[in-house]
Amino acid sequence: MAVHFNEDKKIFRLDTETSTYLMGLTPEGYLGHIYYGDRLYKATENYMLRMEEPPYTPSVNKREKSAFLDSFPMEYPTGGIGDYRESCLNVRNEAGQMGCEIHYVSHEIYNGKKALKGLPASFGTGDPAFLPMISMIVTDCN
Repeated sequence: MAVHFNEDKKIFRLDTETSTYLMGLTPEGYLGHIYYGDRLYKATENYMLRMEEPPYTPSVNKREKSAFLDSFPMEYPTGGIGDYRESCLNVRNEAGQMGCEIHYVSHEIYNGKKALKGLPASFGTGDPAFLPMISMIVTDCN
């Protein structure tokens, strides 16, 4: 499996023999799903994140942040921030309020799989394997 990050377009690309998986970043650090399907052989764009159309990204139009979060194809959606689709992560504070917003911090691409101490894991077939590690940070919890 090949893993690449296009620094200019802020796109993560994972290619297998038969498939391609694409994720992209907004200027604010939201990680969005671009594509998963048959292998793509041409260069990719981030137009499928729909950042250039209403309601635009929050850096362009802060008044539409809630509408943006509801329409942006989040790779890892969180509850209570305006994205009304199914959440992968829900956080409730001591006062009972819900909401958690996460943003991209950094990434590393490893040659081989990192061991998960104390946890079960699967390993490759001996072919070169690359693993992207994308770090996100909680920036707003209500």
